[in-house]
Amino acid sequence: GGEKPLLGFAAVLGAAVLSSLSSVYFERMLKKPARSAMADRAGLWLRNVQLGTFALPLAGLTMVWNDGLQLRSYGLLHGFDGVVWLVVLLNGCGGLLVAATMKYADNIVKCFAAALAIITGMLLSVPLFNVPLSPIFLVGAASTVSATMLYSRAPDLSCAAPPPRDSEDEEAVLMEANSARSSPRLLESPADANELSRS
Repeated sequence: GGEKPLLGFAAVLGAAVLSSLSSVYFERMLKKPARSAMADRAGLWLRNVQLGTFALPLAGLTMVWNDGLQLRSYGLLHGFDGVVWLVVLLNGCGGLLVAATMKYADNIVKCFAAALAIITGMLLSVPLFNVPLSPIFLVGAASTVSATMLYSRAPDLSCAAPPPRDSEDEEAVLMEANSARSSPRLLESPADANELSRS
C-alpha cells in the first residue's frame, strides 16, 4: 500500500509517549525507597527479571502470530549460531546498563545515550556498508551532540534541604541569643532614653 504520513506520525507519537511514560515509571521504581527489607534487597537483576516476566507473554504471542508456520517447521532456535548468541548477550548486557543508568543517573541521560548510540551506529555504517550521510542526519547528529553537552554543563537546580547543623553550632547560637538578652541595652538616642524611663 501507499504511504500514510498521518498514520505514521500518530504511531511515532504514541510510541514516544508510551516509551517516555514507561521510562519515567521504571526510574521511579528503581529510585523510590523500599517499604520492606525484602523489597530493599531487590537489585537490578530482580527488577529486570520482573519486567521480563511481564514482557515475555506479549513477545511470545507476537512471535506465534507472525512466525507460527516457521516455528512449527524449524523450531524455536533455528539458525541460532555463535554470532546470534553474541548479539543476544550484548542485548542482555545493554538492558542491564540501561537499568544501571536509570538507577544511578536519570531517564534523560538514558535518552541521550540511546541517541548517541544511533549516531555511532550510523557513522560505523558509512565505512562498513557504504551508507551515505544525508544532510538531515548531520543536522540531527549535531543537535543531539549539542543538547548532550548543554545538559552535562547545566547547573544543579535541585531544591536540596540545607545540611543539618552540628550540636556545637546550635549551642553557639543559643549562647549568643542568651547573651544578647541579658546584656544591657545601649542608648543610642534620646528617644531610647525616654522609652527606657517610661518602662
